[in-house]
Amino acid sequence: MEVCGFRLSKVCSFRLSLTPVPVKTLEQQQMTTLHRVRAGWMHTRVARINAVRGLLRELGYAIPVGARHVVPQTQALIVDAETEIPAVSREMFHDLCEEIRDLEARIGKVEREIDALARQNPVVVRLRTIPGVGVLTATALVAFVGDVERFASGRHFASYLGLTPREYSSGMRRYLGRISKKGGVYLRTLLIHGARSVLRLTGFHRGLRRRFDR
Repeated sequence: MEVCGFRLSKVCSFRLSLTPVPVKTLEQQQMTTLHRVRAGWMHTRVARINAVRGLLRELGYAIPVGARHVVPQTQALIVDAETEIPAVSREMFHDLCEEIRDLEARIGKVEREIDALARQNPVVVRLRTIPGVGVLTATALVAFVGDVERFASGRHFASYLGLTPREYSSGMRRYLGRISKKGGVYLRTLLIHGARSVLRLTGFHRGLRRRFDR
């Protein structure tokens, strides 16, 4: 039977080959909301910190690397009467520092709420036993992924995260390129940071550095 030039058998077979996306539970939606709000505030905080550092550098004042140095040293500069910072700029820097502190307070509150939810979820508790997987990574996996048994293999899960190489194949020749970076950007970032922390603790990165410096 044909409808608008398409055979219904082909359409039905195509629909059966699609993998349905499971509906998130209320707990998953709650964790997802907390993670997305935190990520948005973190992005705004980084933007404000970079703005303060850049504007002060144009005035001739360099702040050391590290977000923890920005607000205290900026407050010290605008309080010091001997610094050559205009009065209008002093007020602006004060407002920026207050905004950064407010964002940090909000981020801390969200992180405490995430930690409270993590203690109540047995799956999150088990995930946190994996080296490099903390509260944020474990709760993000439960919130965005849900039941991992819906993936046929670990490679399917890696493809979902965008951690598999992009394939350029032709005929009998197979070429694997770089990571495609498709899929869940937020989850992939957390997992990569966790893996980097494990390598740092094991000293593996120092061995690689000596190896490439030769």
